[in-house]
Amino acid sequence: SMGNLISTNDYDYVIVGGGTAGCALAARLSESPENTVLLIERGSNPFGFGVAAHRIDNLGKHTDLCESDGVLKTFETTPQANAAGRTFALRQANVIGGTSAISDGVWSFGTKDDWDDLGRVNDGWAFARVQPGLERAAAATGVKTDVSHVPVAPVTSEFLAAASKLSNCDAVPAFTPDHPIGYGALAHAEADGVRMSSARAYLEHVRSRPNLTIVTNAFAKKIVFERDQRMDETGIWAPRAADSLHILPKICE
Repeated sequence: SMGNLISTNDYDYVIVGGGTAGCALAARLSESPENTVLLIERGSNPFGFGVAAHRIDNLGKHTDLCESDGVLKTFETTPQANAAGRTFALRQANVIGGTSAISDGVWSFGTKDDWDDLGRVNDGWAFARVQPGLERAAAATGVKTDVSHVPVAPVTSEFLAAASKLSNCDAVPAFTPDHPIGYGALAHAEADGVRMSSARAYLEHVRSRPNLTIVTNAFAKKIVFERDQRMDETGIWAPRAADSLHILPKICE
């Protein structure tokens, strides 16, 4: 349920941050009706968000988003010695969906070799282990890796034409872990021209689940640890405009 009030302060899972990962995690954990899940997001929700919602949904309009829309916050780096002392803007999303709601939406599986390098440190990150999850994520976000028949902007066509004359690499109709090198158009997380942010792909169709509570405009300031003789209790203190929330996940005996 999407709302301003929390009916209970007792949850099996409390997720702080409704970003790219938080949305997927909330959807997955709430699949079981036995789990009670709370998702806390400091920003607003994109469902019925007026003009900003149109800009979020339209991949070509994301650069029009600004702080006045209330969906992003811009930070600035310190001067960078290796960039002639210049500073750079870093944009952080303030909205359900996180960066997946404001980015270019480019989709990449990464390379098989890179995944397997990680797998040598931890077998759980080997490509064979993560491939099923990557494929599920691609399906959820509407990604079609073969974009050879997808219309591209005129400027993109010019870049590809130049690459065909100047590059020693081959044209790649679909960038995959087995074929990561070459030139070609990139796949995007979109379906029928609409951005498939993590919020839209994972959360929008399940947000009415009775065991899932989504609280927006709540900034988690700190995690509170309270000790007694029997157990440790971990709480989240999340002040909002009207009140403060002290949420306790359930403690297993």
